[in-house]
Amino acid sequence: MPGNVYYNGYYAMRELIRVIERVGSTNNIKIIKALEGLRMPARDRMQHHDAWMDPHSHHVQQTIYLGSRNFEPRDKTDLFKIEAWAKPEDVQSETEKDCRLEPYESTPTYEM
Repeated sequence: MPGNVYYNGYYAMRELIRVIERVGSTNNIKIIKALEGLRMPARDRMQHHDAWMDPHSHHVQQTIYLGSRNFEPRDKTDLFKIEAWAKPEDVQSETEKDCRLEPYESTPTYEM
């Protein structure tokens, strides 16, 4: 059974391919700028709130879940019980505002 790491890897690659198609290029700077505006609907991610790429830190802000073991599973995949969740904007770290990314001008440009 695939876990969350498999799912997140698949989702990240899918979004990367979509951005390449949307910008019509593999130029890394164009892709980075497009990803900085990325919004992902909650329904597509099986979450309660939309997720987005923070343009200042490049972190994905998403619903945060607190879970525990499900002692009454309905089937073999029903392993967790969601105890609580929080909106992305409610748990976004203040330290992200201090994140300093390399300027575009200092970033080597690649395109295939």
